[in-house]
Amino acid sequence: MKKISFQLNRTRLIIILLIVLVLFTGILAALVFRETTDPEEMARASVTAGFDALKAKDFTAAGAYIQDITKASASIQENASINQEQADALMNALFAHFDYEILETERVDSATAKVKIKITNADMAPVVEAWREGLVSIATKKAKEKDEVIKAAMVDDLINRIEKAEALSDTTIKVKVVRVLNDDDENWVLKLTPEQFSSLLGGLDKAF
Repeated sequence: MKKISFQLNRTRLIIILLIVLVLFTGILAALVFRETTDPEEMARASVTAGFDALKAKDFTAAGAYIQDITKASASIQENASINQEQADALMNALFAHFDYEILETERVDSATAKVKIKITNADMAPVVEAWREGLVSIATKKAKEKDEVIKAAMVDDLINRIEKAEALSDTTIKVKVVRVLNDDDENWVLKLTPEQFSSLLGGLDKAF
């Protein structure tokens, strides 16, 4: 009789443990699902990770969230006909004064959110204007040098002026952040318009 009672108690204990395990697993799964599917939380996290990487000048890390940034250095190098070292130095200079503040997030649907951000960076308009005024002086001093040397000196001067820029400008943008599925993984990336991407660079393209 005692043996039967012991077996019944053991069976009940096992059943209770199984019920607790199932409940715990369900709650944990629900929390994980909620964490990875809340568009506002995921969008805010992606903006933070991407823009913190920009502040750190880690463009490889930023590229996981801001896809256009991975093309920027190559585009600068190609369009300005400069070497990789100068292209990298120019990219670093462009984000020497970069900062941001997330103002608000807005859920659009389960795979999309919009994030309102205040962007701060150097105002490139006066920088480029001063740089242009100094080009003649550089060309005169380097008149006996090869064209490549003169061009390199001009780019170095622009980089130096951007790094020392004193005038800063603030721009508020509302960025769309969308969920991208890759096999079994997901990532939330920023879809910047050309105008918004320009604001990250302090309006450098407009200054030219």
